[in-house]
Amino acid sequence: MTTFTPTKATGSHFYRYQSAEHLDRLKPVIFENLVYLPSVAQLNDPADCRPKPAPLSEEGMVNFLKNDYVRRNPVPALDLLKKAEVEIRMMISLRGLEWFMREASKILNEQMEQFRVYSLSKRFET
Repeated sequence: MTTFTPTKATGSHFYRYQSAEHLDRLKPVIFENLVYLPSVAQLNDPADCRPKPAPLSEEGMVNFLKNDYVRRNPVPALDLLKKAEVEIRMMISLRGLEWFMREASKILNEQMEQFRVYSLSKRFET
């Protein structure tokens, strides 16, 4: 097990985006132990915390959507599960696999908007 031993800071910046001259904004952090965590929407880089789902084959998408159907309907009758699979295959053929991938990405990103981010870096100069 590795133990961490704190060392005294030697850099000119307390926080990587601000010099030590601008500590007013950091007073609540230092004196009141308050930390602000931005939401994903408030991050500078639009790609941060917005992962792109791995591409799926048509069969992979069918399985993904069937599993979601079973998750939402824990004890489906077999005929209803088969009907759902037929509907899923029909919708994929009508809208296309790319549409489903875009929608999955959009839903994932909407879910990520609910999170707040605490980001640290080990790099001193970034």
